[in-house]
Formats: sequence, structure tokens, C-alpha cells
Amino acid sequence: MLRRLLVVAVVGFSLSAGVSSLRPPPVFASGNWNGQDTYHVPISWCAVRGSPAVDNPNLAGDATTNNILWRRHERPTDNIYVNPTGITFRSAINSFAMQGFSFPTFTDTTPTPNTGRPGDLRDITDNPTEFLTMVNLCGQEWSKLGRAGVGIMAININLFHNAAGDYLNTVGYGGCLQNAAGACIVPINGRAALADNHYLYPGVPNPNWPPTPGDPNGTRRFTANGLPITDPWDIAAGHAFARAMGLPERLNVFALMMPALQDNNGDGQADNRSLNSTEVAALRAAAANVPHVETDPQGQFDPGAFVTHEHYDGIAEFDDQPPHLDLSHVTAGLELETNRVFFDQHVLGLLPEEEQMEFWFLLDTDGADFGADSGLLAESGVPETHFEGVELVARVVVQDGVVTLVEVSQYAEGGLFPVDGYSAELLTLVMHPITLPEGEGEPEAAPIPVSHSVRLELPDELHDIEAGQEFRLHVITTHEAREFVDHLDDDEGRHGRAFTLEPPVFPHCAARADGAPGGNVPVVLDGLTPNAPIHGLLGPDLVFTGVSDEQGGGLINLPIPEGTEPGYHLVTVGVDDTALTADCVVFVQEQPGDTRTPPVEVTVPADETPAATPPVVISTPQPGAAFALLTSYEDLLRWQGRNLNRLGALLEILARRREVRPALLAELVAGYEALLRRQAERLERFEALIEKYVND
Repeated sequence: MLRRLLVVAVVGFSLSAGVSSLRPPPVFASGNWNGQDTYHVPISWCAVRGSPAVDNPNLAGDATTNNILWRRHERPTDNIYVNPTGITFRSAINSFAMQGFSFPTFTDTTPTPNTGRPGDLRDITDNPTEFLTMVNLCGQEWSKLGRAGVGIMAININLFHNAAGDYLNTVGYGGCLQNAAGACIVPINGRAALADNHYLYPGVPNPNWPPTPGDPNGTRRFTANGLPITDPWDIAAGHAFARAMGLPERLNVFALMMPALQDNNGDGQADNRSLNSTEVAALRAAAANVPHVETDPQGQFDPGAFVTHEHYDGIAEFDDQPPHLDLSHVTAGLELETNRVFFDQHVLGLLPEEEQMEFWFLLDTDGADFGADSGLLAESGVPETHFEGVELVARVVVQDGVVTLVEVSQYAEGGLFPVDGYSAELLTLVMHPITLPEGEGEPEAAPIPVSHSVRLELPDELHDIEAGQEFRLHVITTHEAREFVDHLDDDEGRHGRAFTLEPPVFPHCAARADGAPGGNVPVVLDGLTPNAPIHGLLGPDLVFTGVSDEQGGGLINLPIPEGTEPGYHLVTVGVDDTALTADCVVFVQEQPGDTRTPPVEVTVPADETPAATPPVVISTPQPGAAFALLTSYEDLLRWQGRNLNRLGALLEILARRREVRPALLAELVAGYEALLRRQAERLERFEALIEKYVND
């Protein structure tokens, strides 16, 4: 039945596609960055309990953890990135989320020495183990939420401290997984850790750090050259995200990539946020390779080049287990165009050069009934496992900082036989500090290697994995002596984990016109929670409240406040009390009448505007206004059709997994059929409108 429904959805969608000849050749859409794609980079936020964002969320009018974390990527988007680069940062909450729509929080397992205060992080330069533990805990929470491995992981902590428990003038770290040449591998595997901006945002009543052994009265705060400093644009986050995408430092006091916040005009606020043309080109190239980035060309949203899925292992499972023999997590990834796959094993530290390490990968793509069993695996030297039905076995040996041996075998005719065409390499997670200047001379920002990973890459001909297909993977980390053997699922019987490599579905919005200060812009929404209270932001500023329609979409009038700077601005429409957001970009003219392209005339009918926003006529109807409205409606139908196709695919996957009760699956299918019927009715009405337009 599901396949029949998918056919109906595709046929219905083609009806709206059939009128596309009405449209003129594409030019700039509002928010389409200088005629090029806009990149929407997901940020997978976590916040540590003990940080103000979790324990006492109250900053610049934001009183929830979700809203505070939102603003941490919205401020640098609007004030640093969107105009020079065409890059925005967005919430990573998406269709994978099955346990709510809020950014995860987790408990600090290593309280600060001498104070017992939770939420702080040992300085990564001093000892990276606590940071790597937090990465693992954050990833575990995203796995519980739905799926880990979307975009850049960012962790909001309280403050950074040294071994004695005293706080440091360090505001954050950013970095990525690098190859031997020192370049970020693709897809980008970026990480960021940031001190809570309760201590940096202007106007906070008491930005002083809590008491520590070296500051028992709690009088210290973030300073630059001995003077208090604030960070209203969250330059610290903007710098960390750039580091997570591989941008190097630039020792210029006005540059974003200066490794220390700078106050160049003496007003007590950090202001180094410039990017040069080389950095812009590098950032756009990197953004295109972030897993699950969405590209936003004319009139549509497209998935990026790579999809990934991460599973996290328990850590410190054995007594006296050294970090380099402690498996933290596994990343599986797929390049959609070439269908090449890669598997990364990440350990909790750096590998000692003198020790020979073994990394095993066991792949099953078609179930346990076909493939090597545990007996055949044992004969091939695989450490003891209960994993069955293995089609591919790989062993990667690392010693002295390099891969010294790779063996890959495939199952055929009751045995395992060697194959070639694969590759493997040793990777290093390298983090970079963001500090504050404390005197003469350049700030120290030496790169910090914190952990190693081993990658196995397979071309299309060596595997049977397709986008959206579930497969099982088991990995084993050990060493020559095999004193410690860490499996991905020691607590679950060593049966491997299920992975699925597919693009998520994000909510979307689209501005249907340019805006002007003091005016309004019609914005189309889809993918939000149906009939839910929503709010809209221009950059980090709240400008709209309302309610989504019965499908989680709608057409709203987004106010552009007086005094808004001309140029591109991030639009975020979110469901209240969640981190589920629809994101897009709007271009704000310097004054009404200024245009980059021929004017777009749109009239918003009062009956399509949510009650929370008064109906606003964006332009006086002129010849061509009806055409503009029809094309806007066509875009909405296209987005709805794509989302119905995606929903049908998700239902197919649920049916194949047999993990959903039949009654619940039948209920989901019935709801899907109802959505298809409503979409068909809209398409019929649209065809009638087109016929009337042509005849008139």
C-alpha cells in the first residue's frame, strides 16, 4: 500500500511541475545570495548542566535553554556570516528527532577540582580527556533524541578551568578532524566548545566568575588587556564555527580569525569580525561539505553532498582502560553522488606511536542469514563477537602514527576472500583555543591534537549500501596484546548497530520579496508542528508571533523593524518552547524602491495571514501581481510535494524495520493518505487558477 501511495504523491506533484513553463528564467530570489546558493549549516547544540544556559536561562530576554542556544548561532549568522559568505547556521533538530524537539543537555561527570562545581571544562590544552568525554555524552544524547552526526557539534559549558580549579581567560575552542596534510577531511567533522555567554553578553547584572581557590571572592571576569570585555555578536561562536570548518587563524586585530577577541575602539565590546575574500571562498567550499548541510538555490532546498550517522559507545567500561583503547563512537557516511562510503572509529585519546593498534570493521547489508558467521570470523582472526551475516571484514593496523596494514575481505561461497580498491588513513581531531589578550605580544593559539580516528573508505563496487537503506556495522578497537578489546556494543551482546544514511527533513521558510525597514515581507513556511504557537526572528531579534496552520506551515507577514541594516538577514521561525526551526534569508533594501532585481509584487490576502499578525498589503496590486501570487503558491505546492515524498519514504523504512506496532503504522498510513488527499485537492484548485489566469 505504501508504494501505491508514493506513486500517487509523485503523480500529484507532477501536476504542479507541469505549469513551470509559466515562470520566467530564474534570477535572484529574495535571500538567494548574490545569485548563488545559500548554505544552511546545522549546529547540533548540547548544553552542560551547571552552565547558566541550563540552570538559570535568562539572557537578553531569553528565558529557555533552547532560545539561548539559538541566539548563539543566530548572532554570528546575522552579524558576521550571511552577507559576506552566504552561509547561515541553523538548529540541527529535524525529522530524525523522535524524543522531542529540544537541544539536549547532559550531566557533567567530572566536577571542577576543589569546588565540586558541575558544568565546567578542563582546559583542552591542559588535558583533553574531559572534552572528549563531553563529546561522547553529547553524542549519546543526540542518539537518544533521534540521530547523532548532523552538522557541527557545539557544546555550551560554564567556564574553562585549570588543574587547580581556577578559571581561565579562554572563551572557546573549535576544530575538525584532519588528515596527515593538516586539512579537514570531508565530510567536515567539526567540533566546538564555548564558555556560556552569560559571562560575555552586555548588560548581564553580574558577569563575574564564581569563586575558586585562586579567587575566593569571585571578583574575576573576562577581560582584554586588564579591562572588562563583552561579546554582543557572539564572535567567539563565529570563530569556533569557522575553526570547525577548517579556517586557519589570521593575525589581524580586525579579523574574525584572530585567535583572541579584540576591542579595537575601546568601547568594551569585541569587534573583530572581518573576513577576506580568501576566507570567504574557503568557508563556502567547506560549508558545502558539512554533513546534512542544505543548499538553497533558486526556489528550492537541496540536501548537501554527504549524509552521516553516528553511534556512541560507552566509555571507561573496563578498569584501568587507557583512553587510546577506549572506543568513543563510530561515524558512517555516504557521498550521495558517488555512493562511496566511509566508516570512522574514534577513540578517546591519541594513539601511542610505539604500540601496534588494530581496528576491525564488520559490515552486514542484507541480514544475518547470509554471510560469515562468528566461527568463520574467528578463523580469520577477528576478536570474539556474536555478529553474524558479515559480507565484508576489514582490519586496519596502525603503528608509529601511520597505517601500516589494511586487509579487506568479502564473503563468497562460504569463505572470506581478499579484495582491493579500498583505502584507510589515520585522522586527528585538532582543536584551537579562542582566548583574550592579556598583555603585549600575539596571543598563543597553538593547535591541540586531542584524539585519533581511523577511517576505512569503500568505493561503490565494494558495498551494497544505498541512501535510506538500513545496514548493520560492528567495530572493534584493540591492540596487539589484546589485553583490552573494546566493542561498539559491549553492553548489548556485540551484535553491531543499525545505521541508515539518508538526508533529514528540515522545516523551511522562504521570503517572497525583498524587504525595507518599517515594512513587512511575506514568508512561506513548511515543516513545523501543526497548529502550534510560533515566533519569528530577524537575525537574533524577535519580530513576530503567531500560529502555524494545520500542516505546520503558513504564510506570514514578517515585520522588518525600522533601523534594520540593509543587506541579507537570517529569518528563523520556530515552534515555541522547542528548537524546531524553519530558516531562510531575506534581503533588506536600504530604502523602499531600491531593488537588486525587477520588483516582486505580492499581495497577502487577509484570510491567509495568522490572526496574531494584522493583514498587511505588501504592494498595491498591479498587472503581474496575480502572476507573482500564483508562482508563490506553486513554490508552496512543490515544497509540500517534496515533503510528502520524504514522509512516504520514512513510512517505507518504518514498515521494513518492523519496529512500529501494526496499529500505530496503520494510523500513520491513514494520516499520510489524508495528507495526500488534501494535496490533491490543492493541486486541482491550482490547476483551475492557472486555467483562469491563462484565459484572462
